[in-house]
Amino acid sequence: MRGGHNRIDLTGKRFGRLVVESYGETRGKIAYWKCRCDCGSTKLISSGSLRTGDSNSCGCLKREQTVDRNTKHSLDQRGKRNRFYKVWLAMKNRCLNQKCKDYQNYGGKGITVCDEWINNPAAFVKWCEEQPKPEKRALLDRRDGTKGYSPENCRFLSDAESVRNRSMSIFVEINGERLVLKDAVKKYGVVSYGCAKIRVREYGWKPIDSVLIKSHLNRSIK
Repeated sequence: MRGGHNRIDLTGKRFGRLVVESYGETRGKIAYWKCRCDCGSTKLISSGSLRTGDSNSCGCLKREQTVDRNTKHSLDQRGKRNRFYKVWLAMKNRCLNQKCKDYQNYGGKGITVCDEWINNPAAFVKWCEEQPKPEKRALLDRRDGTKGYSPENCRFLSDAESVRNRSMSIFVEINGERLVLKDAVKKYGVVSYGCAKIRVREYGWKPIDSVLIKSHLNRSIK
């Protein structure tokens, strides 16, 4: 559809964050359109800038990108890289980089990073700094290992707590408690932790049997 001066009607079309609301005016031979940005502001933008992609927001996108670049720079200055920025980089790497050695256990299994954090290290760092003061060697952990990284699903754990929470850990349900194998052996075991682990991993014993049975001949609890 064409309007006056053979201009193509762009009303209702979307260009990036902009939606054309109506024809605005003509300056010389160039038509300008009243556009509403997703941020809520309106602006007159030429048809040429819209169609070539030179304008895809009211200017807010460029401002955000500038802030993001400056934020990343402040978090990643040479010799002064922010501790939590390092955690953010590692999190993204194992979820998105197929060349990362840990990718198969994260991104390869569908583990993702939430929209709030994926391209916003400042938001992630702010969240980290608001958590109960984690010890220097605390590790970022997902409460539900089947879900991705998000404020609702993440916390910091100490090294020992993290080991207890890994999917590779062997858990034992005993006397109403759910203990990692090492702790179960320490509290209830009649054999060494090494023996119990070999029983489970190499011989297929039930975790509780591996802890409570001393004889190698009887593998069932009476």
